Amino acid sequence: MELNEFPLVRMGTGRLAYGGDQEWFKRWRQRLAGCASVSGANLSAYYELGIRHDGGEEGSHRVYTFESYLQQMNVMYRYMTPSFKGFPYMWKYIEKFKQYAEDRGARAEAVNLKDWSTPEQASAFVRGAVGGGDPVAFLVLAHDAPEMYENTWHWMTITGFDEAENRVIISNYGEREVYDADVLFDPSPSNDMNMTYFKIER
Repeated sequence: MELNEFPLVRMGTGRLAYGGDQEWFKRWRQRLAGCASVSGANLSAYYELGIRHDGGEEGSHRVYTFESYLQQMNVMYRYMTPSFKGFPYMWKYIEKFKQYAEDRGARAEAVNLKDWSTPEQASAFVRGAVGGGDPVAFLVLAHDAPEMYENTWHWMTITGFDEAENRVIISNYGEREVYDADVLFDPSPSNDMNMTYFKIER
Protein backbone atom coordinates (compact mmCIF):
# COMPACT_ATOMS: atom_id res chain seq x y z
CA MET A 1 0.00 0.00 0.00
CA GLU A 2 1.19 3.48 -0.88
CA LEU A 3 -0.34 6.95 -0.85
CA ASN A 4 -1.09 7.47 -4.53
CA GLU A 5 -1.84 11.17 -4.00
CA PHE A 6 1.47 11.93 -2.30
CA PRO A 7 2.78 15.17 -3.86
CA LEU A 8 5.31 15.19 -6.67
CA VAL A 9 7.36 18.27 -7.56
CA ARG A 10 8.27 19.15 -11.14
CA MET A 11 11.89 20.26 -11.28
CA GLY A 12 13.33 22.58 -13.90
CA THR A 13 14.79 19.58 -15.70
CA GLY A 14 11.34 18.00 -15.91
CA ARG A 15 12.23 15.33 -13.35
CA LEU A 16 9.55 14.65 -10.75
CA ALA A 17 10.77 14.77 -7.16
CA TYR A 18 8.97 12.64 -4.57
CA GLY A 19 8.06 15.30 -2.01
CA GLY A 20 10.37 18.09 -0.93
CA ASP A 21 14.10 18.37 -0.29
CA GLN A 22 15.78 20.65 2.26
CA GLU A 23 18.61 21.20 -0.23
CA TRP A 24 16.20 23.42 -2.20
CA PHE A 25 16.25 26.09 0.49
CA LYS A 26 18.20 29.22 -0.34
CA ARG A 27 19.85 29.82 3.02
CA TRP A 28 22.57 27.61 4.50
CA ARG A 29 20.86 27.28 7.88
CA GLN A 30 17.63 26.14 6.22
CA ARG A 31 19.47 23.53 4.17
CA LEU A 32 21.22 22.26 7.28
CA ALA A 33 18.23 22.06 9.62
CA GLY A 34 15.08 22.37 7.49
CA CYS A 35 14.03 18.72 7.40
CA ALA A 36 11.07 19.21 9.77
CA SER A 37 9.81 22.00 7.53
CA VAL A 38 10.05 19.72 4.49
CA SER A 39 8.09 16.99 6.24
CA GLY A 40 5.51 19.58 7.29
CA ALA A 41 5.30 20.85 3.71
CA ASN A 42 4.81 17.29 2.46
CA LEU A 43 1.87 16.87 4.82
CA SER A 44 0.37 20.28 4.08
CA ALA A 45 0.58 19.62 0.32
CA TYR A 46 -0.84 16.12 0.70
CA TYR A 47 -3.85 17.49 2.61
CA GLU A 48 -3.93 20.64 0.45
CA LEU A 49 -3.84 22.87 3.50
CA GLY A 50 -2.94 26.31 2.21
CA ILE A 51 -1.31 25.02 -0.98
CA ARG A 52 -3.01 23.91 -4.21
CA HIS A 53 -1.30 21.80 -6.82
CA ASP A 54 -0.37 23.83 -9.85
CA GLY A 55 1.67 21.42 -11.96
CA GLY A 56 -0.99 19.07 -13.26
CA GLU A 57 -1.17 15.40 -12.35
CA GLU A 58 0.94 12.30 -12.89
CA GLY A 59 -1.37 9.32 -12.61
CA SER A 60 -3.15 9.82 -9.31
CA HIS A 61 -0.34 11.99 -7.88
CA ARG A 62 -0.83 15.73 -7.63
CA VAL A 63 2.09 17.63 -9.14
CA TYR A 64 3.40 20.96 -7.86
CA THR A 65 5.79 23.39 -9.48
CA PHE A 66 9.17 23.74 -7.83
CA GLU A 67 8.49 27.41 -7.05
CA SER A 68 5.19 26.78 -5.25
CA TYR A 69 6.59 23.87 -3.25
CA LEU A 70 9.63 25.83 -2.15
CA GLN A 71 7.33 28.65 -1.10
CA GLN A 72 5.36 26.16 1.00
CA MET A 73 8.56 24.85 2.58
CA ASN A 74 9.43 28.41 3.56
CA VAL A 75 5.97 28.87 5.08
CA MET A 76 6.45 25.73 7.16
CA TYR A 77 9.94 26.88 8.14
CA ARG A 78 8.37 29.91 9.81
CA TYR A 79 6.27 27.54 11.92
CA MET A 80 9.04 24.99 12.51
CA THR A 81 12.05 27.27 12.83
CA PRO A 82 14.92 25.17 14.23
CA SER A 83 16.98 26.15 17.25
CA PHE A 84 20.74 25.64 17.43
CA LYS A 85 19.93 21.94 18.06
CA GLY A 86 17.71 21.74 14.99
CA PHE A 87 14.08 20.66 15.44
CA PRO A 88 14.38 17.27 17.21
CA TYR A 89 11.08 17.46 19.11
CA MET A 90 8.02 15.44 18.16
CA TRP A 91 5.79 17.31 20.62
CA LYS A 92 6.82 20.62 19.09
CA TYR A 93 6.29 19.34 15.53
CA ILE A 94 2.77 18.25 16.50
CA GLU A 95 2.06 21.58 18.18
CA LYS A 96 3.26 23.61 15.19
CA PHE A 97 1.49 21.51 12.57
CA LYS A 98 -1.75 21.70 14.52
CA GLN A 99 -1.34 25.48 14.68
CA TYR A 100 -0.65 25.62 10.95
CA ALA A 101 -3.80 23.60 10.21
CA GLU A 102 -5.89 25.73 12.57
CA ASP A 103 -4.66 28.90 10.86
CA ARG A 104 -6.09 27.44 7.64
CA GLY A 105 -9.46 26.50 9.03
CA ALA A 106 -8.78 22.83 9.76
CA ARG A 107 -8.36 20.73 12.89
CA ALA A 108 -5.47 18.25 13.11
CA GLU A 109 -5.40 15.52 15.75
CA ALA A 110 -2.13 13.64 16.18
CA VAL A 111 -1.71 9.89 16.63
CA ASN A 112 1.76 9.14 17.99
CA LEU A 113 3.99 6.11 18.55
CA LYS A 114 7.29 6.05 20.43
CA ASP A 115 9.30 3.37 22.24
CA TRP A 116 7.79 0.39 20.46
CA SER A 117 8.90 -3.03 21.63
CA THR A 118 9.02 -4.89 18.27
CA PRO A 119 9.40 -3.94 14.61
CA GLU A 120 5.98 -5.49 14.02
CA GLN A 121 4.37 -2.97 16.39
CA ALA A 122 5.83 -0.04 14.44
CA SER A 123 4.95 -1.67 11.10
CA ALA A 124 1.34 -2.11 12.24
CA PHE A 125 1.21 1.57 13.19
CA VAL A 126 2.43 2.58 9.72
CA ARG A 127 0.06 0.19 7.94
CA GLY A 128 -2.83 1.64 9.94
CA ALA A 129 -1.86 5.21 9.06
CA VAL A 130 -1.24 4.63 5.36
CA GLY A 131 -4.23 2.33 5.07
CA GLY A 132 -6.34 5.15 6.48
CA GLY A 133 -4.91 7.59 3.93
CA ASP A 134 -2.42 9.42 6.14
CA PRO A 135 1.34 9.97 5.67
CA VAL A 136 3.55 9.57 8.73
CA ALA A 137 6.05 12.13 10.01
CA PHE A 138 9.09 10.09 11.06
CA LEU A 139 11.81 11.45 13.35
CA VAL A 140 15.06 9.50 13.62
CA LEU A 141 17.38 10.86 16.28
CA ALA A 142 19.76 7.89 16.42
CA HIS A 143 20.07 4.64 14.47
CA ASP A 144 22.92 2.14 14.29
CA ALA A 145 22.08 0.58 10.90
CA PRO A 146 24.67 1.51 8.23
CA GLU A 147 21.94 2.44 5.73
CA MET A 148 20.66 5.03 8.21
CA TYR A 149 24.04 6.70 8.69
CA GLU A 150 22.99 9.94 6.96
CA ASN A 151 19.41 9.83 8.24
CA THR A 152 19.91 10.54 11.94
CA TRP A 153 18.77 13.71 13.71
CA HIS A 154 16.48 13.89 10.71
CA TRP A 155 12.81 14.07 9.69
CA MET A 156 11.38 12.01 6.83
CA THR A 157 7.88 11.23 5.58
CA ILE A 158 6.58 7.67 5.42
CA THR A 159 4.26 7.20 2.46
CA GLY A 160 3.73 3.47 2.13
CA PHE A 161 4.33 -0.09 3.27
CA ASP A 162 5.06 -3.02 0.98
CA GLU A 163 3.58 -5.93 2.92
CA ALA A 164 4.82 -8.59 0.49
CA GLU A 165 8.44 -7.44 0.92
CA ASN A 166 8.09 -6.05 4.47
CA ARG A 167 9.49 -2.73 3.33
CA VAL A 168 8.74 0.87 4.29
CA ILE A 169 8.40 3.53 1.57
CA ILE A 170 9.76 6.95 2.49
CA SER A 171 10.06 10.43 0.97
CA ASN A 172 13.56 11.66 1.76
CA TYR A 173 15.44 14.51 0.05
CA GLY A 174 12.92 14.44 -2.79
CA GLU A 175 13.53 10.75 -3.48
CA ARG A 176 11.36 7.67 -3.04
CA GLU A 177 13.38 5.39 -0.77
CA VAL A 178 12.60 1.89 0.47
CA TYR A 179 13.87 0.32 3.71
CA ASP A 180 13.55 -3.09 5.33
CA ALA A 181 10.97 -2.67 8.10
CA ASP A 182 12.76 -4.96 10.57
CA VAL A 183 15.96 -2.94 10.18
CA LEU A 184 14.31 0.48 10.14
CA PHE A 185 12.08 -0.18 13.15
CA ASP A 186 14.65 -2.10 15.21
CA PRO A 187 13.82 -1.14 18.83
CA SER A 188 17.42 -1.50 19.99
CA PRO A 189 18.28 0.82 22.93
CA SER A 190 20.80 2.56 20.66
CA ASN A 191 18.02 3.59 18.25
CA ASP A 192 15.82 6.58 19.03
CA MET A 193 12.78 7.11 16.79
CA ASN A 194 9.31 8.61 16.94
CA MET A 195 6.35 8.67 14.54
CA THR A 196 3.11 10.57 14.24
CA TYR A 197 0.30 11.07 11.77
CA PHE A 198 -2.66 13.43 11.74
CA LYS A 199 -6.36 13.04 11.25
CA ILE A 200 -7.63 16.20 9.57
CA GLU A 201 -11.09 17.70 10.04
CA ARG A 202 -12.15 20.67 7.93
